Amino acid sequence: MDNTELESLFRRLAEQQIALTQHVDHFHREISAAVIALAEEQKRLAQEQRRLAEAQTRLTEAQQHTEERLNGLIGVVDGMIRRPPAP
Repeated sequence: MDNTELESLFRRLAEQQIALTQHVDHFHREISAAVIALAEEQKRLAQEQRRLAEAQTRLTEAQQHTEERLNGLIGVVDGMIRRPPAP
């Protein structure tokens, strides 16, 4: 190989290295953006999960209150049904 061919080879190698570096930089930016978006979505999901857990706690408390009131009503109705008739 003479000097001209070596220079041409080095020039092509340098151009390919530049192109490869540009591709890697582009992919790095895309991956970074995807990671940021994923982190934001994970944060939003965690907030929503906390909100749902709080709603579930409120629902459980309301169901317990309803059950207590229903048990009271059942007691009253049961007492009325089982009461011996007045003479």
